[in-house]
Amino acid sequence: MKTAVIYSGQTRTFGETFPNQYDKVLRQLPNPEFFVSVAADEQAPAMSRLYERFPRSSVHIEHVKQPTLPEPPPGPKWLQMYPPSATPQAILRQLWALHRAWEFFWDAATAPAGFDLIVRLRPDLAFTRLELPHTSWVDLGSWHPYRCVTPWWARWGGVNDRVAFLGIEAAKHYFTTFSKVERLMAAGCPLHPETIIDRSLRDGLITPEHTLATEFVAVRLDGSTVAASITEIDFVDYARSK
Repeated sequence: MKTAVIYSGQTRTFGETFPNQYDKVLRQLPNPEFFVSVAADEQAPAMSRLYERFPRSSVHIEHVKQPTLPEPPPGPKWLQMYPPSATPQAILRQLWALHRAWEFFWDAATAPAGFDLIVRLRPDLAFTRLELPHTSWVDLGSWHPYRCVTPWWARWGGVNDRVAFLGIEAAKHYFTTFSKVERLMAAGCPLHPETIIDRSLRDGLITPEHTLATEFVAVRLDGSTVAASITEIDFVDYARSK
């Protein structure tokens, strides 16, 4: 198997989280190759820490200037019951960054369609654990192109958008959500990251599996952390999936 690991957005604390990500996630992946498209800011050079553990030939990095994007009018008051954790501009930039990372992956990879598994990973996450869903590739020899597995918690009505294990077709719809924003919102979808990425996947006939066994925190630049936000609804939904 071949794995493409795609990092996007802001580097933030990757300089500190890399050893944790290597131990808990990256060393487990079969034949990983890295595609890094991050904002050109003071933290961006930290992504070169990947060279400490992986050959330079398997690490591709670009620094991009994130644009200021036109924002749609606010949605109706009761459209999205889960409040977004970021401003509309930050949500749009996140989706733009995912789309740009997908373009970079497609440009930089020698044979992008030849990757069996695509991993979406945020640079600023520190993991308590991540158990890979081995059964699929042990039994089938590869990851199904339309398969999408995301964490079982912090779904907020859609998919946890910080980590994903994807087949090539599922990855296309996950990473290119930005290109569908106008159409999905016109159809009634709120500008809410977990919801709109879920809606983009389903638009591509992808049914996400919310079963990835993992817990992690986000590490902020000031050293504080954002804990795993696990609710009673998450427990119930996970039980229903079994």
